[in-house]
Amino acid sequence: DYSLCQLEEALWEVYNEAKAINPSIIFQTTPFVISPILGTPQGEAIRKSGLLRFDDPAIFAGFWTASIDTKHLSYEQVSDWQFRLAQVGDSKNLQSPQRFRKLPTETMNEEKVAVTV
Repeated sequence: DYSLCQLEEALWEVYNEAKAINPSIIFQTTPFVISPILGTPQGEAIRKSGLLRFDDPAIFAGFWTASIDTKHLSYEQVSDWQFRLAQVGDSKNLQSPQRFRKLPTETMNEEKVAVTV
């Protein structure tokens, strides 16, 4: 966690310096996770590093989800850090576009029906 805190602090410093130079700049971070693909040099290097807790390609997820439970960070911690680092800067990666925020008028006028699961 200490290294990631240092990374977060450094990113905020870069953000503040960039904004001081050009206040209109849009600064975003996009924290991807490594998804080691079988048979690739990256996949082999990660497996040989001993960082993985499990070596099962069936449990690896996509780039935006915590894909590896490591010996140092759990899935939840990886996910939490992804979200936290994505907030550095102008945080556009966490905001949905305006067109997705409003329902069409016809949907808003329909009768609301509760659905039980």
